[in-house]
Amino acid sequence: MIDRAQYSSSAPRFRDYWQPRFWLGWLAYGMFRLFAFLPQWAIWHLGPALGEIAFRLHRTTTIKTNLAMCFPELSNGEREHLRRRYYHYMGRAFLSLGMSWFGSRKRFERLFTFKGREYIDAAVANKQGVLFLAPHFIFLEHGGIYVSLFYPGIGLYRKPKNPMLHQALRYATTRLGGMVVERYGNLKPVIKAVREGYFLYYLPDQDPDRAEDDFVFAPFFGVPAATYTAFAKLARVTRAAVIPMISRIRTDGKGYEVELLPPLENFPTGDDVADATRVNLIIEQAVRENPEQYLWSYRRFKTRPDGGPSPYGKK
Repeated sequence: MIDRAQYSSSAPRFRDYWQPRFWLGWLAYGMFRLFAFLPQWAIWHLGPALGEIAFRLHRTTTIKTNLAMCFPELSNGEREHLRRRYYHYMGRAFLSLGMSWFGSRKRFERLFTFKGREYIDAAVANKQGVLFLAPHFIFLEHGGIYVSLFYPGIGLYRKPKNPMLHQALRYATTRLGGMVVERYGNLKPVIKAVREGYFLYYLPDQDPDRAEDDFVFAPFFGVPAATYTAFAKLARVTRAAVIPMISRIRTDGKGYEVELLPPLENFPTGDDVADATRVNLIIEQAVRENPEQYLWSYRRFKTRPDGGPSPYGKK
C-alpha cells in the first residue's frame, strides 16, 4: 500500500504564509472559496460573460496559431467563432474552480455523470491497475478529483514556484481522496502502486520541456507534434489497462461529465512512433467532438522537427 500522507496535503494556514509575497496567492485562494458558493446556473451563465471579456482583451496569438494549424479547413470566421466559444467555456471552467477546490463530495456526485465505469470495474475484477489517458481538456482537474471519489487514484502535477500555492494545489486536488506526485519526482513508488491496482492519471499531450526528455514526432491534427514516449513505457512496466478519460462541461449547462472509452488493445507495441501516433489520434478524435473545450492556449507545437522555429515566435 502506498503511504497517502506523502502524496496529499492539509490546507495552507495564514500563519505559515503571512509574508506580503504570499498575499496575491491568498487573494486567489479566497476568490476560489467565494466561487464555491456559486450555483451551477450562475456558473453556466456568468462564465461566458467573463470569457467574452477575456476574448476581447487577451492579446495572445497562441490560440489563433493552434486553431489555424489544426483546422485549416475552416474559414477565418469559423475559427474566430471557435476561439470565442473556447473563451466562453474557459470562463465556465474558471468559475468552477471554486467547486474543484472547496466543493463537497455530495456536490460532485450531484453534478457529475460517469460514462464507461464498467471499464474500470473490469480492470478491478482482473486485479489490474489503470493508466488513464487524459487529454488537456479545460475541465480535466475536476474530472480527476471526481474519479478519485471512487477509486484510489494518483495524478501527476508540476510544482508551482510559490510554496503557498503549492500547498493549496495539493490540498485542493487530494482533499476528497486522491493523491498527487510531482511530475519529475520519484515515480518508482507510483509504478509499484499501479501494479498493485491503483490508478494513474496521465496527460500525454504535452510539449517536452527538458533536454533529457524522450520523445518522438507523431501527427496531431496532421501536424508533427513532439510526443513523450513515457506514456507507452509506463503502460508496459505497470501492465495497466490503458483507458482514455475525457472530462467535459456538459453542453446542456446541467453539470459535468467524465467519459471513459474502451481500454486500448495491443498497447504498447514497442514501436515508439506507432504508439505515440495512436495516442494522438485518440486525443484528436475526442477534441473534434468538443473542440471548444480543449486547451488551445497551450503551446502544443512549440518543439519542431530538426530544431525548426516555433510557430508561436520567440518566448
